[in-house]
Amino acid sequence: MATIANNVINIHPSPSAYIFPFVVGGPITLISTAAYYRIGNSSLNGLICSIVILGLAFFFVKSHRISLSNEILSSYGPFFRKRTIKIGEIENLKMRIGGESFKERLLPPFRLEIISRHSDKRDFWINLKLYKRNDIKMLIEM
Repeated sequence: MATIANNVINIHPSPSAYIFPFVVGGPITLISTAAYYRIGNSSLNGLICSIVILGLAFFFVKSHRISLSNEILSSYGPFFRKRTIKIGEIENLKMRIGGESFKERLLPPFRLEIISRHSDKRDFWINLKLYKRNDIKMLIEM
């Protein structure tokens, strides 16, 4: 979902990105809750663990964001700091699916790779599965 404030476009993950953590974590949390009420305190650790895992999954999705201003493209995520590149420094954008090398297999399967003109700047990628198709089209067109 894209929002515009002070000539900065912020693109947040689509609501459909939250479905996977809910589908996986929801039943586990329900089973843990039922076990807690049925067995008692011995299953309290499982209940707490499943609630924490569910919370971390939602945090993982919510912490992603893309910001686009007139001159700067920024990407935010839970495991890396803010990645920023000036629009004029972008040499190429590549949409990549999957990977052939071991390193590429650890990256998101559907990603937008942003390649810098300068060799001292690191290239970075944006996970496309989290965002709406219209938001990604808008990002590429700018």
